[in-house]
Amino acid sequence: MSGRYVNSETDGFITFESTGRVWYWFTSPEPADRKGRLGHYSFEKATDDTPWLMFASDHAGLFSVRFSDSGDRIFVTAKRVFEGERVYEKVGDARR
Repeated sequence: MSGRYVNSETDGFITFESTGRVWYWFTSPEPADRKGRLGHYSFEKATDDTPWLMFASDHAGLFSVRFSDSGDRIFVTAKRVFEGERVYEKVGDARR
């Protein structure tokens, strides 16, 4: 699973690389390095739609992600950052 997903309301993004790295930024403007914060992800089984997310300790448990069946959207919850669930649409492949 790889690709860049953007929230149309906030311009926040999450980019999943096929190497298992994930870059994220919840607000605009996009950081100058166009990367944001770094984490890692993996799936327990190939059929899972919810990845395991691993981040630096200050962001551990910050948010969760669930992929749509088609993979064209992700649904993000981040209780310490925003209320409810936000939808991020796939806008292209990972830029790495």
